[in-house]
Amino acid sequence: MNRYRIITLLLLILLSLASCSTEKTDTTSNASESSPFENPRQTSKIEEKLKELGKPNYQSHVFETTKRLEREEGSPHLEVSAIVTRVIDGDTVDVRLSDGSIDRVRLLGVDTPEIQSANKPGEYGGITNEQCLRQWGFAGKDYANDLLAGKSLTLVLDPIAGERGTYGRLLAYVEIDGYDFSKLLIENGLARAATEWSSSRVSSYVPLQEAAITTNTGLWSCGGE
Repeated sequence: MNRYRIITLLLLILLSLASCSTEKTDTTSNASESSPFENPRQTSKIEEKLKELGKPNYQSHVFETTKRLEREEGSPHLEVSAIVTRVIDGDTVDVRLSDGSIDRVRLLGVDTPEIQSANKPGEYGGITNEQCLRQWGFAGKDYANDLLAGKSLTLVLDPIAGERGTYGRLLAYVEIDGYDFSKLLIENGLARAATEWSSSRVSSYVPLQEAAITTNTGLWSCGGE
């Protein structure tokens, strides 16, 4: 009996050892599997979504900052291509923009004599000869017709002046073939420098006007009181 008990006990011990070995093997196999809470692909997708959601706000911030700096510094100015469809007078033209729309443009920094109404007293220094001023007003319109009518040009908007004037006209400098048309008007005595209106170029027109006055060029030949 003792012999059988010993053999039985040995068999039980062997079975117990075999069971423990199997459990260790299974545990090692499970340890090699990745946890669903540590999935790098899920984490990556979340980060990408957060970046995507944050991107428009970043772009908007940069855009607003850029526009603010442009307004503060007055540069760079916005340039728009256009074709002149009609000349109203020396400092006002109708243009067709690239989208096909028609707009009326008032030249910045200059003022040509009126041809439809009387000029305000003192606008052109001491000149009181209304008839003479009107003649130079028509000369300014003819000059604009010759250089601008039907031509492609560049409109340059000035942040200092704003986009539109009192009558809803687009405020801009007109550049054709690289020349500032407002400057050409001043040099030829066909306009005065409109220093009472805010614009970034008008200060550069004043010396040109003084030179035209000195030589009695254009409207400055009308004389004063």
